[in-house]
Amino acid sequence: MIKHALSKLRMIFFGLLVLVGVPSLPADALEDGKLLLERATVGLFNETLPLSALRELLGGSLEAFAESQEPCERDYWRAQASYLYGFVEQGEGRSKEAERRFTQSFELAESALGCGEFSDGYRLLADTQAQLLMYNGMMYKMQYGPAVREYAEKALGLDPGNIKAKLNLALYYKNAPAIAGGSERTAREILHEIERSGGLEPLDRFSVNVWLGISYAESKNASMARKHIDQAQEIYPGNTWLQEIIAEHSL
Repeated sequence: MIKHALSKLRMIFFGLLVLVGVPSLPADALEDGKLLLERATVGLFNETLPLSALRELLGGSLEAFAESQEPCERDYWRAQASYLYGFVEQGEGRSKEAERRFTQSFELAESALGCGEFSDGYRLLADTQAQLLMYNGMMYKMQYGPAVREYAEKALGLDPGNIKAKLNLALYYKNAPAIAGGSERTAREILHEIERSGGLEPLDRFSVNVWLGISYAESKNASMARKHIDQAQEIYPGNTWLQEIIAEHSL
């Protein structure tokens, strides 16, 4: 049970859910969609809303974003909502539907990038590709696993300050096998670099602390692990996955 929950946590945080900006979209429908998406994000991570409510919020956000007259911006925000929707499907054990949502998110992000490159477009490709790795076999992982790093690096090439892309890169190094360039040390260095950044959004701070906690726990540094898990818990106190990490590693 605990291992299953931790596995779910790894899937969720491999590609971090984020609410980030692209060039401003017109009209109130977009703002309504972003507000619904933000409420769903907090409700998911703080576990304050039932899955049925999350579905309503995300369905509403997808409808609102679809009203945008700018196709590439519309597709980017629909990709964001579809990505989060994938985790809702995971939460109900609907793996086929979760994979479909992540695939839809990937395709929409590609469509958004068709109008021109932008950092968060590539960051979202890294997020969704990381999730799709979980639903496919070893040959798929070998072929497409390195793309997670490539997309994150492209995002950072366009915007070196893209915190979410840095987090993607850190998690690639943490989770990839050594033969594919994985390095726990490199991952932790990037995570601490992000930690030192000012003005982090709550989800960024939560995610960085979770992964530093896991990294130190796996390295048998219980005091540092507990420090970071406690800091994560201050941000989303309702998140029960943190308790499962504590139990898994006897922190």
